[in-house]
Amino acid sequence: MLQEIPARHPRTLLGDNVRVLLATTEPSLVAKIQQLEACVRELPPESDAWPQACFELGSLYRRDHMPAKAREIFAKVLKPEILRRHADSPWVSEARRRLAAMEVSVRPTGG
Repeated sequence: MLQEIPARHPRTLLGDNVRVLLATTEPSLVAKIQQLEACVRELPPESDAWPQACFELGSLYRRDHMPAKAREIFAKVLKPEILRRHADSPWVSEARRRLAAMEVSVRPTGG
């Protein structure tokens, strides 16, 4: 079963990616957030699943009206040491885009 892969293949590309995938399929928003928080906390940043876990978590924070937490997690993906490891990751690009959009939406209008 899919749920057995992370336990049988810990700290592997397959195990890490399946763990994030399973977290995103949790039925409740609270459970998704809890599982993705655990992924971000426990997976090594060099794992190719880590940027996805961060992106998904930031998206859920945003959806759950926690913009400060969303900005914080999107910013983690954009740190230089992460960018060096995951420069071609679509999750990094998407996190950059979402963070920029959030920054634009909170800028005060001049007057």
